[in-house]
Amino acid sequence: MNEGGDVVGKVLYVSGSVGLGHVERDMAIAREIRRLRPGTEVHWMAGDPARRVLRLEGETVLPQSDSFDQGTDSIQASSKDYVADLSEPASDLARSLDKNGKLIWNIAKEGSYDVVAHDEAYEVITVLYKHRPLQCCKSAFMSDYFGYWGPTNGLKAKIVKRVINNLWLKGITKFHDVGSYMLLCEREDIPNQKMGFLMPNAQDLVGQDFVKFTGYPVTFDPKALPDKGALRKEYGLGQGPLILVTIGGTNVGRPLLELCIKAFPSIRGELPEATMVLVGGPNLDPDQSKLPEGVWAKGYVPNLYRLMAACDIGICSGGSTTTLEFMALQKPFLYFPLQRHFEQQIIVAGRNERLGAGKKMQFPQTTPELLKKAVLENIGTKVELPKAGLQGVQVAGAEIAALL
Repeated sequence: MNEGGDVVGKVLYVSGSVGLGHVERDMAIAREIRRLRPGTEVHWMAGDPARRVLRLEGETVLPQSDSFDQGTDSIQASSKDYVADLSEPASDLARSLDKNGKLIWNIAKEGSYDVVAHDEAYEVITVLYKHRPLQCCKSAFMSDYFGYWGPTNGLKAKIVKRVINNLWLKGITKFHDVGSYMLLCEREDIPNQKMGFLMPNAQDLVGQDFVKFTGYPVTFDPKALPDKGALRKEYGLGQGPLILVTIGGTNVGRPLLELCIKAFPSIRGELPEATMVLVGGPNLDPDQSKLPEGVWAKGYVPNLYRLMAACDIGICSGGSTTTLEFMALQKPFLYFPLQRHFEQQIIVAGRNERLGAGKKMQFPQTTPELLKKAVLENIGTKVELPKAGLQGVQVAGAEIAALL
């Protein structure tokens, strides 16, 4: 509400990340909307574990969110041995999208919302192309990438790619008059190739006037953070070499945590004062009693970027948000894209390579000894990356606020 106590706008915000990749930035975008339009109400729909974080942070999570299933269990069940292939649980995901789309449709109609903001919540796209525009309100779409670039080995995988890219095509054609279509990246991050046989080029499609490239959505100002020593005191850490391992909040990254645990004793043999902190998220909290000396386990860490700023090297999966935050902090980091995960293997890795950020490693080929070598070669190295647009949160917030 504004100073007079009036509600000036209502936003239904659908946070679509599996795990915790997007919820922190979504909350930052919501704060920016409220800053620009004081009195705006933001109500949330999100799957687990993101909805737990939203509730912890005091956000208004709609009760219908408890039945909002984004296929997290199916994805985790099909993601074994550090492999995540979305073509495997495709049928389960399609059913989830259809069910969620109808749920969002009904909430939007009955709740008198001005805008439905959706961050990679493809159920809203499903509503737009299967039914009709959300006539009761505007739509604000956000994504880190455009198109599906997954593996095409086998007939099923080829069919999945074509079906999903047809959804992208239908979705983008619906947006020129219903709201805002935002890609939270730079145009160079979009593959400059056709989306499939007899399909258009992806970069040509996103060149349309109504597509907004916001730049990267970093939720903090790196220059405003305390120095590394002060941050370590904040977390009760010493001043020796600090290795931070974070895997994104789902059990898919468990094998990477286990690899790091195995490698640490030999790393400490070379760096006796070293400490390793494992961040597993709310769904994966390693048992501290079973860890080697010098390794500390944490579950969910609010404002994780502060702990990232305190480290000397990061180790992570290939998630867009985490690698982007290490990049913004000018930190050396090793990243392990999930096998067969097209966004991490192609989109994120391509961005990192273009900007010179991080060292890409492949999990199946990395032994504890090879990981130790990579850590020793990169820990504490000075990183100077080219300037990239880090204003995505501010731009996205302004776009949504303008729709109110």
